[in-house]
Amino acid sequence: MNFQKTYWAWRKYGYYKCSTQVDCPASRKVEKCKTQENTYIVTYEGEHNHANL
Repeated sequence: MNFQKTYWAWRKYGYYKCSTQVDCPASRKVEKCKTQENTYIVTYEGEHNHANL
């Protein structure tokens, strides 16, 4: 998988959680598309409560 570069650090726990700051509510979910074999769907939820890296 080669995803677009982001300026945040992410930690994976079944979903990606921002690991730049402990109390940051931002998360990212990566799912494989059911209809297109080599396609992934990336969904971001919440907003970062700190500056990027």
